[in-house]
Amino acid sequence: MSTSTTNHQIQRILTPEFMQLDRLLKRFNVFDATDMRRREVKHTKFLAHLLNPNESHGLGIKFLENFIINLNNESNGQPIDFLSLDLMNAQILSEQSLETSSKKGKTIDLLLLIPNVIDNEKITLIAIEAKVDAKESVDQLSDYRSLIEKIYEKEIFNRHYYFLTARGDDPSDATWSGVTFGSVVTPTIEALISAYKDTISDYLISIFEDYIEIIDGDHVQETKADRLAEKISQEALTVIKSLKPDAAFKTQERIIQIRFSAALEFLKNYDNDPRKNINLSFEKLLKDKSLSFPLLKHESSSRQFLRFSSLSEENGEFLHAICSESKHSWLSSKRHLAFEFFLKQASDPQKIDIQFKLVLGPTNESFSQRQELVNSITKSVFHLLNPDTDEKWTPPSKNASPVYSTVIGFKALAKYSKKNLDAESTLEFIKKSIGDEYLINLSKAINNGLKEFRQSEFLDE
Repeated sequence: MSTSTTNHQIQRILTPEFMQLDRLLKRFNVFDATDMRRREVKHTKFLAHLLNPNESHGLGIKFLENFIINLNNESNGQPIDFLSLDLMNAQILSEQSLETSSKKGKTIDLLLLIPNVIDNEKITLIAIEAKVDAKESVDQLSDYRSLIEKIYEKEIFNRHYYFLTARGDDPSDATWSGVTFGSVVTPTIEALISAYKDTISDYLISIFEDYIEIIDGDHVQETKADRLAEKISQEALTVIKSLKPDAAFKTQERIIQIRFSAALEFLKNYDNDPRKNINLSFEKLLKDKSLSFPLLKHESSSRQFLRFSSLSEENGEFLHAICSESKHSWLSSKRHLAFEFFLKQASDPQKIDIQFKLVLGPTNESFSQRQELVNSITKSVFHLLNPDTDEKWTPPSKNASPVYSTVIGFKALAKYSKKNLDAESTLEFIKKSIGDEYLINLSKAINNGLKEFRQSEFLDE
């Protein structure tokens, strides 16, 4: 390739979409600037600061109490007895050493020790091991649990164990509950911003928003980046991939790599993601006339999230009315209730792991019955999700998150989750799932729940 040809082709890269992509990826984020995105120790130290009610953030117990509520919401074990906790006197330990006379050198990421206000002799212990990019080492969680059991005896300590990960990794030890930053930390922060925005400093809100971006950025930055990347021509992508990292100084090849490093790095890896074209194929799939799923409608999707709804006209109009003026943007239809396939890259970057859930997105600030709406939907599907029980539905002990509420979670819809699929198999699995009779019946039950809610006394209050 001659110098003149190279220069000509490089000029073809510099489109408005390319420039916009570079600016987006270079948006200042204090956590990226401090190299925190992939550093577990920095994550846990930051969380420890926020969880400590006596730290300088001025939040008191607010972050801690919302965090524990969200842990309970996501836990598959014994719930934390929230009402018995003396939160103001909680002790928050990060990078806490776990040592006995026979074992040394073990350190757990977070350890919360909270006195009991009802039984003065009891202390609630919350152990949290966090993973951002790394994987659990062999027997790590069982070793930690064994040490905690020896150091913190059950006669005094009510012990709870959580494996906090970015990707929803399963804990190897069944005693630990697997939770994610997105399902616990993000709604904790969103609840604080929503409830206390008039009293929290603008500086702290900015910090919170930056932190949400690095743990839950797929809703915002990555979706925007994907949309811009899709507009980059194949010709430009070919040139980008051919750029030499050791190009000579004072050449256009070297200059473009220095000035636009963020966009170039993103685009070099863009085609390697097996999820790249699934979104478009998913939208086409939902138009397949052979599918028997009623009222099927594609909703706003991205590389990571494939969303669809199945709402009657009346329910769709109702949801639009209570969601369309929200300050938070989510679905383009503004009918913020959708099934969501979550696609994440597997341990093999060319494979995909799928999870599935039902999410209620942001409603208008004037809508005050969000909890009752979630309750009505969960009540309508209770016996479908629990066919072998004679128990009656009871209201959930947790409160609905103010912005994104998981109405039916991954675990309840586990049959629609799958690991280690290639792109073609992913689409086949999704097609099979959408055509499943159980899911169709679930959709009908949800519509019935929404209808009952519309006709209930809540809307007359």
